[in-house]
Amino acid sequence: MKPKMLLSLFVLTFVTTKPEFSLAVVKFADERIEEDIQRIYDRFPLIKKQFDKLSSSELTYVIQYGHDEEQCDAIFETDGHNLFLTFRQPKGYLYLYSLQVCFAHEATHALQFERGQIGFYQNKDGDWSAVNIDLWDEAEAFKTSLEVAGPTDLVGDLGIFKRKYETGGLEKAAQWLSCLYPTLSLERKNNPDVTNIEIANRLFIKKGYKLFCEAYQPSEIPQQGNEISNL
Repeated sequence: MKPKMLLSLFVLTFVTTKPEFSLAVVKFADERIEEDIQRIYDRFPLIKKQFDKLSSSELTYVIQYGHDEEQCDAIFETDGHNLFLTFRQPKGYLYLYSLQVCFAHEATHALQFERGQIGFYQNKDGDWSAVNIDLWDEAEAFKTSLEVAGPTDLVGDLGIFKRKYETGGLEKAAQWLSCLYPTLSLERKNNPDVTNIEIANRLFIKKGYKLFCEAYQPSEIPQQGNEISNL
């Protein structure tokens, strides 16, 4: 969850087939990521829907490629001001997901942030980490990714998640995710009781942490044990 420094950012204006923004709040770090996102935007209705929702936000989202040596495919992160969807192509990593799978996954987390479902906190060393995220949030992101996955995406962990989901349902698939995210709980950290979230947030503030989270809207949050709807 470390913040990324960008050398240059520019707001894109779109014409013809390019995405149309209601607010100029989505930025690209360079032309390469712009072209790659444009390609999957035109191809996948889910990506278009997610992108358009982010483009109507009052927050600033930056889409960028990260460093090859980072051992993960993608990450949703912040510097406390902007929100970053960072995509990477790590060296020596056996299973690389397609850009559309990575975008669908991280955009799901971004939309969870928009709902106030998850947030970020800054510790005393200045590092930002996710707060109130649980295995159900990851299960939602994995399930959404399946909608745009190709055969090569199903060789790794996403393929295992798909099999767990198809044979045992969403709860079993969420339980399996604990092997990938051992620090996350199957108990909802962002349950629909707004009081619980407020108490948790106040505890972080009391400890001297800085919070970055949106207004909590419990009516939009999928319930534990139910099918997670598409975003």
